[in-house]
Amino acid sequence: MSIFGLASKFVFLRADVIRGLLKRRGQSLESIANGWEALPGSDKGRYPPAPSRSTIHSWVSDGFPSIESGASRNQVLAFCAQLDVDPLAVFDYKRNGYFSRFAAIRKAVQRGIGAMGAFAPIYELLEPDEHWPSDHLARAIWGRSWFSYEFDNREQYHSLDFALLNIKFKQPVNGEPRAAHIAYRRWDTRDRDTMWRFYGTVIGIDDRLELYNEHAVHMKMDRPDDNAIMFRTYFGGRKVQFRIASLHDFEVEIVFPFNDMSVIGFNW
Repeated sequence: MSIFGLASKFVFLRADVIRGLLKRRGQSLESIANGWEALPGSDKGRYPPAPSRSTIHSWVSDGFPSIESGASRNQVLAFCAQLDVDPLAVFDYKRNGYFSRFAAIRKAVQRGIGAMGAFAPIYELLEPDEHWPSDHLARAIWGRSWFSYEFDNREQYHSLDFALLNIKFKQPVNGEPRAAHIAYRRWDTRDRDTMWRFYGTVIGIDDRLELYNEHAVHMKMDRPDDNAIMFRTYFGGRKVQFRIASLHDFEVEIVFPFNDMSVIGFNW
């Protein structure tokens, strides 16, 4: 029996966001299919072949099917790369079961790639690892590495305060979907435990920010700056090193202490 039900066979992206993005750019799904090619710097051996017009429409409407091996396994990633978006920025959280089947998703994550079904390529991109997130896969599909920024709480770990992370993209966003991911590891034990543990994502779409964390918490707020993603993270209590990552270049402003709980944030 499937762990996810339908979600193990298909992974769904937000059709409304994708169609709105293409309309804003003066493009169409047909033009994406017609112009499909491996991006400069990517690995052509891992790049799926161009889809037909009917296939690309089916992907957006009915989901990307699970494919266990070969270059076509990466079709959901390659589609996002053709649009220059992060998969989690256009991920259909509701249709993929984030709200209704989260326990099953956690169980599949614990069992690893083999249990992830159609989610496997996205999971592989962001799975906990000492080299998180996967530069190897990002370069193979997007033709570039992740942009990242590291910092720690050496001077603040005794506190019980939050920090505000204001992530400002270097290129104008122009209303397009963006995502920022965050992971942590212990700086006092990193010589023995080098694993980065991914604990959440914040996405910006139009005038909204949405936060999704590893415990099925979902928060929303209005977006104060169209060219930025901002959120809180708990900054005390443990000796923690943080890493922020995005597929789009950015700079970070850190405000500490910051305890305005009206701003979306990670509260662990």
